[in-house]
Amino acid sequence: METESVDMHISEFLDSLSSSAPGKDDHSVNHAGLNGIGMPSCIHCPDPSYSDFPRAGRVQGVARFQVVISVDGPAERLYPMKLIGYGLDENAYNAIKQRTIKPARDKRVSPYPALFQSKVLFACISRQDSLRRSVPISMAAHDH
Repeated sequence: METESVDMHISEFLDSLSSSAPGKDDHSVNHAGLNGIGMPSCIHCPDPSYSDFPRAGRVQGVARFQVVISVDGPAERLYPMKLIGYGLDENAYNAIKQRTIKPARDKRVSPYPALFQSKVLFACISRQDSLRRSVPISMAAHDH
């Protein structure tokens, strides 16, 4: 059952590569932070997995996605904006899909579906730090 879920996310990720995010002039979606629509906030943001191959190669970077957050909070659609490669983009995509997000709200405090930018950071920590702490060598950056 777990393999089926992973395959579905990979398929969704590949599909997202062929679509472009709505622009600021596109009024079919609300843009967080504009026209009285607030910003969504992350309630639970799991770290992405940092695969062995890119970690061994000390591959670092930021994967950026435009994300449409539904009124109920989950990420509805993701549009890749900047990719890293080495399988890290799929890991970032999956981490964003697993987030629990408080949706954007308008001036009346009603939830709104909204588009905003999410960044996921993959960073290698120094060998000295890794000897002191036993933590995953990946971290999710805050959404902006």
